[in-house]
Amino acid sequence: MQVFEIPRQLCSTKDNKYIYITPVLYYCIVDAYKATFTVASLRDALEQRVLTTLEHYLRQRTQDSLLDQADRMLELCAHIMVDMAPDAMSWGVKIHELLVKEFKFAPIRAPACSDHTQGITLNLYETSNDASRSDSLA
Repeated sequence: MQVFEIPRQLCSTKDNKYIYITPVLYYCIVDAYKATFTVASLRDALEQRVLTTLEHYLRQRTQDSLLDQADRMLELCAHIMVDMAPDAMSWGVKIHELLVKEFKFAPIRAPACSDHTQGITLNLYETSNDASRSDSLA
């Protein structure tokens, strides 16, 4: 049995709130040939599969719904294990358990789109003015 603590990730929810999450995967290699030759990096493949599935789940929910369903994290992990099973077996791996070591709301927020747009517009406008000044000096 191997234990793989996936590094802490920052994921976003449907309402642009952020969550730190640290999953831990318990697995064993059942076919060494497949684990060695069917995937370039087994640990990277397992890590990416777990993270993309977790992020997909979290992006469909708001912060409030996650708070209401915090006790359902084990249920989520069970669903992810079922989803991962065919891929893992094709890589010569059997998943035994997936747990979440850390699930913590982060105190940051994504900036509004209008802030980005205004910043880009301002930068482009300033650049075009600088270009026109250099043309008028020439």
